[in-house]
Amino acid sequence: MSAAGPQGAGRAVEPLPVAPVLARDYSRLVRLFPFAYRREHGAEMLGHLLDGARPGQSRPTSAERRDLLRAAAREWLSLLLGATPALRRDAVAALAVILPVLLVVPATKSVALAVWMTTYPEARGHLLASDPLLVSWGVWFVALVVLLCGADRAARLLGIVATLLTGVSFGLLAWQGDLLVLSYAVGWLPAQVLLVVVLGERARAGDVTVPRRRLVGLCAVAAAGWGILLVGPFQNGSFGRWHPGTGVLAVLGIVAVLALLLHARARHALPLLLGVGAGLWVGRYGVFGSRERPFYGVEPQEFAVLAVVVVAVTLTARWVVDRIGDQAADRRKRSTGDDLTTA
Repeated sequence: MSAAGPQGAGRAVEPLPVAPVLARDYSRLVRLFPFAYRREHGAEMLGHLLDGARPGQSRPTSAERRDLLRAAAREWLSLLLGATPALRRDAVAALAVILPVLLVVPATKSVALAVWMTTYPEARGHLLASDPLLVSWGVWFVALVVLLCGADRAARLLGIVATLLTGVSFGLLAWQGDLLVLSYAVGWLPAQVLLVVVLGERARAGDVTVPRRRLVGLCAVAAAGWGILLVGPFQNGSFGRWHPGTGVLAVLGIVAVLALLLHARARHALPLLLGVGAGLWVGRYGVFGSRERPFYGVEPQEFAVLAVVVVAVTLTARWVVDRIGDQAADRRKRSTGDDLTTA
């Protein structure tokens, strides 16, 4: 063995140099992720990207850019559920209970409307005219019943089909220029998409899709309350034209928000629920309640205003919920420190 052999054997392997422009581009892509995620994983991610660079590579590949952009978008969407995986899991668990209870109300109303109208032969040909989302809500009604029966996979597939039917119905309404009906119903599409996503997340995590004992109880309460509210319209023959007033919805919304704020784990589902509620409220009543009584119609630009309001309400609620959680964590730390000191 030559003298250079032992010296070469003891010498550390130096990493290959990385082009500065490549490191800069990787850093820019990493900065697309939310701050909380970068704080925890940014350095590790950048190091992994640089270590995996090929010799002589000067730019990120198109596949790397695509994967990083997709991952960044996923993290930003996940941020709406919470800053950490534990908080996101709590939010998903709460949404898996609340969203079915929320969607069972319009689904039950549409099915009941269809059954009621079929008792009048002259009204059977006007089912879709009276409720353009009748087919979609009918499939959702079946999906929710199947979900309660424990067939999680079938419920998710039916939910996907029902959500696609909702999108098709909205496209037809827009094409026909029936913007008032579209405005009334468009807020339900985010709720449907969100429930499909939540059920998928629960399945991927290996969790029970829905805690059925709790959900059955909530659905029973919702169905009973809805049935009581429908007694008057049925007796007066005005089922298809009835909807809850502003005061009823406001009281129910305030009670629900306060209940969720007081629940430490379900609290993180509140931003997305408020975003859905804002979409439903603005779609039906307008930004300033101008649609509380029938009026001449809806302008296309009002849907842009609706989207802005939904995003603003969701982000504002996310900030408020995060601050409440931070203050609660600080109080727990102080109380633990006091206990340790006194001990």
